[in-house]
Amino acid sequence: MAAYRINFRAEEAFPVDFGVLHERPPGDIEVYTGEYDIDPDFTKQTLETRNKLMADNVVVAPIEVQRVSNAAGGRTVYIGGLIDG
Repeated sequence: MAAYRINFRAEEAFPVDFGVLHERPPGDIEVYTGEYDIDPDFTKQTLETRNKLMADNVVVAPIEVQRVSNAAGGRTVYIGGLIDG
């Protein structure tokens, strides 16, 4: 069990709860080797990260959205970018 030493002065005692701590040896943890920068898609994407040690945050880029004026005086929204045609 890990021991934590805290050294400070306080006028009164207060409870500290670290919850449940789980210790795993470093060699027992599988490291995530997949992509960290993800391009969006209209289909489901799964990153195999369960129970793996990760080195950074996963960043999912936004889906491109463009708004343009239309002939009727309104706005047209293109999801995924402009198209020719």
